[in-house]
Amino acid sequence: MMQNFTAKEYVGKVLTLLGETMNKELSEEQKMALENHARNHERKPDDVRAQLWWIVDDLERGRNKEKTHARELITIRDDWAHCSSMNHKEARRAADTASLLLEKLGWSPDQMNNLLQEIESSGHQKPSHPPDSPSNRSHVSTEQIAIITCSKTQNPHATSAGELYTGPFYKLSRDEAEKDGLRFLIISRRDGLIHPDEPSNGPYDLDVEDMNKQEKQEWQEMLETQVKEKLSSKGIGKVVFLASQKHSEILQPTLRRHGIEYETHRNWKKICDKIFGRTPETV
Repeated sequence: MMQNFTAKEYVGKVLTLLGETMNKELSEEQKMALENHARNHERKPDDVRAQLWWIVDDLERGRNKEKTHARELITIRDDWAHCSSMNHKEARRAADTASLLLEKLGWSPDQMNNLLQEIESSGHQKPSHPPDSPSNRSHVSTEQIAIITCSKTQNPHATSAGELYTGPFYKLSRDEAEKDGLRFLIISRRDGLIHPDEPSNGPYDLDVEDMNKQEKQEWQEMLETQVKEKLSSKGIGKVVFLASQKHSEILQPTLRRHGIEYETHRNWKKICDKIFGRTPETV
């Protein structure tokens, strides 16, 4: 008979199994590298959070999928540690992402897949919100909004956020959103998610890639609040990205936590090809 675990307990089981699998599968050389990394960052090498940060920071270049999955699992682990409750969808996502990470690392995901099936079949968790609450309405809403990357080229005389940015990617992305009849928000290092009609705070020179750990955490916390206030509470069910990889990837875990679907705009590659002749990782 299946035991009656809560969603948060299931997330804990996912994290425990992930840590145990990594401890088992890591080579001696990898364990030594992990210990050195953990020591340098004052972490315990047998802690799953330290293991995941090692993947993000020290795993060889070209392993972007693994690093993305690890970043998402760090966010899940931190939510698990600091939130009093979690929902069934979050538990399922944790197991699914952990399974993908193990597979990408070349390790067997069989036990994690078994746990994922158990979570999927449990079905005993009650909704975290009343059926007609804004949070649940956003999960089924078909309303969409585009998210567009800011640009380094800026108009010092702009009076609104939409007029501030003048770079070619921004202009072409805005045009695509407007052709589709999509409202849009602009994502930037300084302002997070900002509506184009909001007042301009003037030009600035800040970049996501230049953030230190503390700044990145503060920026993510700002995005978390803005997603809740500007998307989920407004009934937005889907985001269409006309945004660089560095911006979209950092926002995706937050969207998932709020039950918001997302996809890349069908013409994003055409925009990149038009300007660079290729699809860049960052803009």
